[in-house]
Amino acid sequence: MADIAKAWRTQEQIEQEREAQAWASLRVERNRRLAETDWIVLPDAPVPVGTTREQWEAYRQALRDVPQQPGAPWDVTWPETPQPQP
Repeated sequence: MADIAKAWRTQEQIEQEREAQAWASLRVERNRRLAETDWIVLPDAPVPVGTTREQWEAYRQALRDVPQQPGAPWDVTWPETPQPQP
């Protein structure tokens, strides 16, 4: 009977688990996006044509700031990667 008691969870427990999963998903996506641009912050890495190192640094900082957005973890706005200027 103890096993059955473990299977039952309160609505609060379910919501806490959902929120924990949402935070974990947000961090995974944020870390993936950061990892994609790790190379750009190396001192001798060339910056993509039409962009600046400052734009990439600002983009990466915006990614690190995503968890502090008011709607996080459910409703976040992901920053856009720097685009070449014509």
